[in-house]
Amino acid sequence: MKKILLAGAALAALATSAVAADLPSRKAPVYAPVATPVFAWSGSYIGLNVGYDWFTGNASKLHGASIALRGGHDWQLSNGLVLGVLADVGYSFAKHTVSGAGWSDSIKARWDASLDARVGYAVSPSMLAYALGGFTYRNFENKGYYTVPPIVTYKNSIDAYGFNVGAGVEYKVAQNWSVYGEYRFTRVFLDTRANPGVNSHGVKLGVNYRFGSPAPVVAKY
Repeated sequence: MKKILLAGAALAALATSAVAADLPSRKAPVYAPVATPVFAWSGSYIGLNVGYDWFTGNASKLHGASIALRGGHDWQLSNGLVLGVLADVGYSFAKHTVSGAGWSDSIKARWDASLDARVGYAVSPSMLAYALGGFTYRNFENKGYYTVPPIVTYKNSIDAYGFNVGAGVEYKVAQNWSVYGEYRFTRVFLDTRANPGVNSHGVKLGVNYRFGSPAPVVAKY
């Protein structure tokens, strides 16, 4: 009788173990942490942009495409504020020509350069909204001819200095690459009484290669 009872108890224990093995586990699933890089804006960069310039006032018919090289450096503060300096050197294809019987006169906006301070805010880890302002240099070329005796041809280079202000948005598309769009207003002053100053507007689309590295990686669970 004892042998029968012992055998029954053993069978019951085996059955209980088998049922328990088939039940689903109550332990929470374990997920590996996913590392998400957080971009930082600190560091130096170089870039290229293309755009369009148009002038107002006495030079309102002067307009055309532009191209420029850019370089700069940014410092990102802990509160998301970004301070920087940047320089642009560009060439404009803006030109306007007037002519008549036996004469022609043209004005062309040629080289320009600017040195600016930039203040921005990191709206998100990959987007920076900014404003800028600083010093501007522009070079204009004026040339023409007239055939009324005596025949005369002329070509003058005109340098002008002034300031510019603007705003834009820059967006990181990869760790070291960003794209941006920007608007600028420029005022330069000429040393002539007939045309003491020239206002211009410009829009730019560009790409930068940034030498800065991403901030420490933050893990998300």
